[in-house]
Amino acid sequence: MTTRKRMGFIAFFGVALLWVSTAAQAATIDWMNLAPGWDDLDSSGQQVFLDVDGSRVDVAVSYTDNMFDRNSVPDIYTADTAPSPEIIGSLRFTNDRDTLLGTQITITFSEDVFITDLGAVSLSTIAGRQENLVVEGFDVFGNAVLATTYGTSTLGLVELDADGDAAYRSRGLGAQENGLYGDTFYTYTDSAVRELRFTNFVTLIGGDDIVLGWSSQGIKNIEFRQDIQAVPEPSTAIFLGLGLLVLGRRSSRHG
Repeated sequence: MTTRKRMGFIAFFGVALLWVSTAAQAATIDWMNLAPGWDDLDSSGQQVFLDVDGSRVDVAVSYTDNMFDRNSVPDIYTADTAPSPEIIGSLRFTNDRDTLLGTQITITFSEDVFITDLGAVSLSTIAGRQENLVVEGFDVFGNAVLATTYGTSTLGLVELDADGDAAYRSRGLGAQENGLYGDTFYTYTDSAVRELRFTNFVTLIGGDDIVLGWSSQGIKNIEFRQDIQAVPEPSTAIFLGLGLLVLGRRSSRHG
C-alpha cells in the first residue's frame, strides 16, 4: 500500500470514528414553551410533541382519566395558580379524590435517553392527609431502571423513599396551611430510560393505604440527552462522502 493510500485510509477511519461517537445535543422538555404548546383542554388522554427542543426525539405525555379537576387534563402552574414561586412552570396534575386509586402521568420518549435533570414539586400535608408521589423509570423492554441520583433540596419537608427499589415514593411533611411545600429531584445517567411514570395519591400522615383527599403535584422541566448515536451530522456525512470519492479516483489512477 502506498503512503498516499495509507494516509487516505487513516483519514477515512478518523472520520468514521467521529461519525459513530457523535452524541446528540442535550434538550429540555419545557412545559411553558413546548411546540405547538401544551393544550390544557385536551381530554384525549395523550399529547404528542415532535422533535422536542430540536433533539429529533418525540415525546408522548399520557394521563389517566381519574384526576379530580379540569376534566382530568393536566395544566401548567402559572404565577396566578402556583401556591409557591418555585412551582411556577411545572406540569400540574391532581389525584383522584373520589376513589382509592392513584392518578398517573407517563412520559414516553421515541428513543433511549439519559435524564440529566428531573424534578417534582408541591409535596405537603393538609388536614391530616399526606401527599405521596411515586416516580419510576423504565427501559425499552419495560424493565424498571434505578435512578442515578434521588433526593430533595427541601430537607425536613419531604420524607424520601429508603427501600432501595426503583419505585421512588416521596411524602410531603410540610403543612400546606403554612405554605410549606417540598420537592424531589432525580437523574438517570447510568442507564438509559424510555419511559418515566409519575403516580399521585393521598394517605393518612405516616400511613401506607390510599385514602380520600386532595393532592396536586407538579413535574418540572425535564432535561435529557440521547444515547450515543451512529448517525452523522450532515456536515460530517458530506465530508465522509467527498473523502471516499477522492480516494476512489486516486486508487483508479494509480492502481
